[in-house]
Amino acid sequence: MGTTNHADGAPSIWRWMIGWLCLCGCFCASLGSAMATDDKLQALQGAVYQDPQTAPGAIDAALAEGWLKPLQGQLLLARALYQRNEFQASLQQLAIAEPMLADAGIPLAEAQLQTLVAQNFYRMGSMDQAMVAALAAERGLGQTDDRPLRAQIHNIMAAVHLASGDHGQARQHFERSLALFEAEGSQVDIAKLRNNLGALLIEDGDLDAAEPHLQASLALARVLGRTTTLIPNLVNLSELHARRGEHAQARAAVESCFQTSAEAADESQLVWCHQAASFQLQAAGELHDAILQARQALALAERFGLQQHIVELARALAAMLAQLNQHEEAAAMNDKAFVTMNAIRDQLLRLRLEQSAALIDYERARAEVRSLQLQADFRQRIQSLLWLGLLLLLPLLLASLWLLRARLRALGALARANQRNAELALTDSLTGLPNRRAMLQQLDQLDAETATGTGGYALALIDADHFKRLNDRHGHEEGDRALCRIADVLRVSVPAPGMVARWGGEEFVALFPGVWAQQAGRLCEQALARLRLSDAQGIGVTVSIGIAQAEGRCAREVIAAADAAMYRAKQAGRDRVVEAGLDAVGEATLAGFDSPGATA
Repeated sequence: MGTTNHADGAPSIWRWMIGWLCLCGCFCASLGSAMATDDKLQALQGAVYQDPQTAPGAIDAALAEGWLKPLQGQLLLARALYQRNEFQASLQQLAIAEPMLADAGIPLAEAQLQTLVAQNFYRMGSMDQAMVAALAAERGLGQTDDRPLRAQIHNIMAAVHLASGDHGQARQHFERSLALFEAEGSQVDIAKLRNNLGALLIEDGDLDAAEPHLQASLALARVLGRTTTLIPNLVNLSELHARRGEHAQARAAVESCFQTSAEAADESQLVWCHQAASFQLQAAGELHDAILQARQALALAERFGLQQHIVELARALAAMLAQLNQHEEAAAMNDKAFVTMNAIRDQLLRLRLEQSAALIDYERARAEVRSLQLQADFRQRIQSLLWLGLLLLLPLLLASLWLLRARLRALGALARANQRNAELALTDSLTGLPNRRAMLQQLDQLDAETATGTGGYALALIDADHFKRLNDRHGHEEGDRALCRIADVLRVSVPAPGMVARWGGEEFVALFPGVWAQQAGRLCEQALARLRLSDAQGIGVTVSIGIAQAEGRCAREVIAAADAAMYRAKQAGRDRVVEAGLDAVGEATLAGFDSPGATA
C-alpha cells in the first residue's frame, strides 16, 4: 500500500513543481524586461543631457523600437530644448504633452512635467508663472516619497523666492532641498544646492558664511566634471572676492570660468563669464573695461536669445554709462531692457494662449471620439436587437425607441458641451469679460471693414496702476476683486456696440466702433471717475489709459499706439487718459486728458 501511494503521488508533485517553476520564470522574465526598459530610459536621459542637440533623433529611434512611451518622449524632448536655452520651444512641447497625462499611466508624470514648466518660466524671467507651476508640481507629487523630485521642486521655489527678493523663504527651500539630496546621496545636486546657498548668502552680505558652501560646491563639481555647476560656482566666487576687495582672487575665478567654458565648447556659458568679469572690473574701479565686458556679455545673450540676461546686462550697462555721463546711451540701454521685458511678457502670453488652444483642441478630439464610440455601440446594439426581433417584434420596437431617445440625449449633451467649450475659449474665467482671443477676432473683422472703407474705430488700452504692490500689500484675492471691479466699471462705461476684453494680467482693452478718439477719451474719463467712486475700501485702485484711432492703420499698429499712449499716462503720473494722435506726416504724437483726481 505504501509503495503504491508513493508511485501514484510522484506525478502530482512533479506537475506542481513544473508549474511553479514556469510561474517563476514568467515573473523573472517580466521583471527583467522592466529592468531593461528602466536601464534604457536612464541611458537615454544621460545621452540627452550630455548632447541635447542629438536628442530628437535618439528619441525618435526609441519610440520606433516601442519601449519608450510618447509622453516620456515629449518630456525628454522638452528637457533637451530647455538645456539648449530654447525655453519657448520647450514650453510648446510641454503644452503638447499635457493632454497625454490622463492616459499615459506613468507615475508622477504630472509632477515631472510641471517641474520642467517651472524651470522654463524661471529662466524666461516669469517668476509668477514659475511659482504656479512649482506648486502644481508639488500637488502632483502628493505624499509620494520621491526625494529627488521633491528636492528639485524646493530648489525651484527657492530660486523664485530669491529672484523675487524673499530671501527668508528662499533659504528655507534651499536648505530643505539640500537635506533631501544629501539623504539621497546625489552628489551632483548637492554641489548645485551648495552653490545656490552660497549665492543667496552673498546677496545677504554674509560672505564668510557663503565661502564654505561655494568651496565645497567647487571641489565636488570638479570631481564630477559638471561644467553646468562649475561655471555658476566660479561666477559666484568671483563676486564674493570682488565684494571683499580681493581682486586678484576674483580675476583668477573669472579666468577659470573662461577656461572651463572653452573646454565645454558651449559659447552660451560665456555670458556668465563676461558678466562676472564686468562685475569684478567695476568693483576694482576699472569702469571702461567693465563696460567692454558687459557689452560682450550682452552681444552673446542677444545671440543666444537669453532674454533675462539681456535685461540684467542692459540695466547694468545703463548704470555704468550714467556714471561716465553717457546719458544718451544709458537711456538706450534702459529702453532695451524695457523692450526685452515687454517681449518676455508677450511670449508668455502667447504660450498660455497656445496651451489653452491645445487643451481645447484635445478635448474636442476626445468628444469626437466619444461620439464615434457612442455611434458604434448604438449600431452594435441595433444589430443584436434585429436578431432578437425575429422572436419578439414588439419588445424590439420598444427597445429601439428607447435606445434612439438615449442617443439623442447623448448627442444633445455632446452638442451642449461643445458649445460651452467654444464659449469658454472666448471668455476670461475671472472677470467674465471676453478674452484676448475674442478681441483679436473682433479686430480682424474691423480691419476687413476698414480696408473696404466701411469701418473705423478707437481703441483704449487700460492697465491697473501699481497692481503688484496691491497684491503684495493686500493679497491676491483682493487683487482679483480689484480686477473684477475694473471690469465692472469698464463694462458699464463702454456703450454698445463697443466691446471690453481682458487683454492679459492686469490689462484690459476697450473697443469703440464708429467713435472718434476724443469721444472715447471722454468715456474713459467717466470710467476713471466711476472707478474712484467704487473704491469703498480706500485701497486706491486706479488705471492708466492710452487711446488710439484706427484711421487706416491695422489693428497691430493701433494697439502699439495705444500701448505707447498708456505708458505715457504711466509716466505722467498714472490715473489718467492719454491719446495717441497722428500729425501731418503720419507719425505718432501724444496728447493727454489729465484727470483732476490723478495721483502718482
